[in-house]
Amino acid sequence: MRMIKNILTAHTKKIRFLARFIFGIIILIFLLYSVDPASVAAVILSINPLFLVFALLLYAVTFLILSFRWRFILRRMGYAISWKTAYRAFAAGVLVSDLTPARIGELSRPLAIRNQVPVQAGMISVLADRYLDILVIFVLGSIGLLFISKACDIPLFPVLLILILLLATPVILLSIDRKHVVRIAGFLGSARLNDLVRSLDEIISHTHHLPTLLGTGILLTIISWVLQAARIMVICFATGYPVPLGELIVVQPLISALSLVPVSIAGLGLVEGGYAAMLSLFGVPVATGMAIALLDRFLTVVFHLAVGGRTAAAMI
Repeated sequence: MRMIKNILTAHTKKIRFLARFIFGIIILIFLLYSVDPASVAAVILSINPLFLVFALLLYAVTFLILSFRWRFILRRMGYAISWKTAYRAFAAGVLVSDLTPARIGELSRPLAIRNQVPVQAGMISVLADRYLDILVIFVLGSIGLLFISKACDIPLFPVLLILILLLATPVILLSIDRKHVVRIAGFLGSARLNDLVRSLDEIISHTHHLPTLLGTGILLTIISWVLQAARIMVICFATGYPVPLGELIVVQPLISALSLVPVSIAGLGLVEGGYAAMLSLFGVPVATGMAIALLDRFLTVVFHLAVGGRTAAAMI
């Protein structure tokens, strides 16, 4: 009976994967035919490959910063892994996340270092790593929303401030009085809230010098977003449409957040449409914006395969 149940579960997962993948492809096809596929192809073919190489190098440096952040978290937890191991394991986790909805595949990252770090400790480090990312995405994305909403005259600041405070409050409270916070979360009866609070509590209990970790982690995350925006700026420049770096830094996290929507694999289709819409705010034609988004998707996935492919295969 259990064997049948496992087979049905695996079969259901495959169906869901295919459904989300097909849905993402449908969105992409719809977007391409909405802006004329020939125009998108013409933009892609007109780009000087040297710009793409430079964009790829920027992405490689971005990964260096992100893997250093994760390695720093692990060191604060008492585990030391090499630069090479952290870099490949990080790339492997992102590669798996390219094939999963809401990028939950990144939670597989601890499997790549299970010979050096216990899986549970590795999972805690990844949760801390993701929390830093989400926190900075909220802050930069909030500034980006204010930038976008300025023209629409919508008072978003109070709402965004409340969201940021809600995101930061659990760590602040847990740092002050963890036992009472865990009890309150259990008393409220919300399973998700209880799991979140307990996970944060476990992260904090396994971490030395939390303020230093948060400060360093946030700084490294901001640097990584500057490099992410620089990569897009380079590709935009290659198409003949220079885009200001400052605005890209605060708007791009909003587009990246679309990859967390679990309706397609890694936000396939949603992210590309988001990039086209965002870049149009800076005067980039929609067809060119789609070409930039597709090129960026291609470059990043190729990089994930090249750097983390072998490690990802060993994880499965």
